[in-house]
Amino acid sequence: MATNVAIDPADNNADGSPDNSVPLSWVPDTTGSPATEYDIYYGTDPTMLNNLTAATTYTATSVSITGNLYATTYYWQIVAINGSGSSTSNPIWSFTTAAASGTAPSNATTPTPTDGATMVVIDTADADADGSPDNAVDIAWVQDATGQQPNAYTIRLGDSPTTLQTLTTTFTGMAARFVNQSAGTTYYWQVVPTNNGVEAVNQPIWSYTTAGTASVEDDSINFFTISPNPANSIINIITDENINSVDLYNALGQKVLEDITIINNQINITDVHSGIYFLRATSNLGVQTVQIIKN
Repeated sequence: MATNVAIDPADNNADGSPDNSVPLSWVPDTTGSPATEYDIYYGTDPTMLNNLTAATTYTATSVSITGNLYATTYYWQIVAINGSGSSTSNPIWSFTTAAASGTAPSNATTPTPTDGATMVVIDTADADADGSPDNAVDIAWVQDATGQQPNAYTIRLGDSPTTLQTLTTTFTGMAARFVNQSAGTTYYWQVVPTNNGVEAVNQPIWSYTTAGTASVEDDSINFFTISPNPANSIINIITDENINSVDLYNALGQKVLEDITIINNQINITDVHSGIYFLRATSNLGVQTVQIIKN
């Protein structure tokens, strides 16, 4: 197994965030019938690999995988395909990425909402045009201009200072919004500047409390429940309805998984990083969103 595999933080896809990519390549076996395409399986659990090419036809013999974490072991498998079917007995390979290295950047300061703010208004506008209120709170901060500057931010959110969940490690702006916020609730959040994965030290945790009264039900439409929650890999969807689509969002409103395949009323979130997410499902009854925590 290869170790200390370098992660490339360059923004090669020009989306404004470090790619954190690792290149993979392989050599086709020339002893049998040649492959016309490949399925690429990837993940951190060799027994629960995700097919990255399930929705496309992949014919190259190299690929760059983005969104990798530092000091993490990844497993991958290549399945060759042609008109006769798929190859069998395909080995699973692995490698471990290098630890983050570099100078710790200076801290983020001056949060909006201000630390300890109360009666923070929730914006119910449907800015992402998905048919449901965003229930969002806008956040912002200022980067200390002295010392080492960051090339990304890690954003964390939780209901207590000790239960913060990481939402993203590659955010590059200094303003964002938390979605699916509940009324009358105190939230704790942290924005940690990073330099090639090295975090700023002693970054404070901030808090705010939303306006209104906390409600037991955030959705007027309820047609499914999930278990377990928190979850490690498999989530069971319990429903009597036909679900049309399932998407997974993080607390920044970014779509993490789209049109998730449901098999035997289960979905697989093995390769989703630990954190707070929102599972949004649609049926003929409408749209329902449920918060989940990935361990």
